Amino acid sequence: MQSAVSSAAELRIDYCHEGDLGRLAEFDRQMHGIRSLPEFWRWKYFANPAGPGCMAIAELNGRIVGRLGSVPVRFHVGERELIGAQQVDVAILPEHRRGGVYFQLAEAIANEGARRRLAFGFGFATGESRALSTEFLGFTEVAPIRRWVKVLNYSHYAGSLLGRRAASALGAVASTLGRVGRDGPGRQPDGVVPIERFDPRFERLSLEPPLGAIMVARDAAYLNWKYVDCPTTRYRRYALEENGAPRGYGVFHSYRERGALRGVIDELVCPADADAARLLASATAALAAKGAVNVICWLPSWHPLANRLRAEGFRAREARNFLIVVPNPASAFEAARLNDERNWYYMHGDSDYHVSPNG
Repeated sequence: MQSAVSSAAELRIDYCHEGDLGRLAEFDRQMHGIRSLPEFWRWKYFANPAGPGCMAIAELNGRIVGRLGSVPVRFHVGERELIGAQQVDVAILPEHRRGGVYFQLAEAIANEGARRRLAFGFGFATGESRALSTEFLGFTEVAPIRRWVKVLNYSHYAGSLLGRRAASALGAVASTLGRVGRDGPGRQPDGVVPIERFDPRFERLSLEPPLGAIMVARDAAYLNWKYVDCPTTRYRRYALEENGAPRGYGVFHSYRERGALRGVIDELVCPADADAARLLASATAALAAKGAVNVICWLPSWHPLANRLRAEGFRAREARNFLIVVPNPASAFEAARLNDERNWYYMHGDSDYHVSPNG
């Protein structure tokens, strides 16, 4: 990658190399109080089967004070296969957020994307990054991310509203009614088996029929990189099999936030509604048995499996992220196609939220 030096003499904008991974980990200690693992950054930016990622860094006197990343993602867009770039990992030390550092980092990322002739950029932006990206960086907001949530432990939520005693009583009622997960994680629905590693048999499941007109290419190399080889996040992976052949698969993991364990369904790929029910039952039972208070799933509301989520007790909740896109003018890609929400298929695993760099 070429150098990208800012006009401010004391601040230097450059690109991260493998030799900088220890410095990135130290930057996280300054930014968040926890030192991240260099192995995480090596996996994310240098082991990606779609190609090496790009991270722009802002340096002051040899010390990293800000970063902004972009990772390549292979997409199926109709009959074509294209490479997009996902905007990720923005972080700037508070004392350096003035003076346009973010925009200098974004310009360096955009320059590298243009040099690689990537088809488009995209991101799952929060409110602040959505505003910056759409107002100043040329991104368009496609739509709010459709977020589905199923409560697994009602007493957790009742505690803050009704008090501890009422919450305990509600928890007892929920147990009497058969709260999800009490059978434990070892009892799987028929035909649901663990996946050690993904193989090419799983690739056709997202293509026959296609999950969407614009979707991440879920080949074995990508699935193993994302959900098996990640050095910090433990994903659980299950296949639904019939006569030894996979008919669908699900991936999920848990994370801790505000003192509570929460679950995430990262992938739910299956052509049949009944198959989805069994995979969802497997995931929710395992997460509830582990102590998760809820489980989150991203899925466009137009997709047929959204009805299955509703049937299994998931409810639509307010969006916290927004799909944003920007085409690369040099790629001659149709911007109108990118901007239509009904073309997009996504799940939580397409993002990097709730994936810890700390282990």
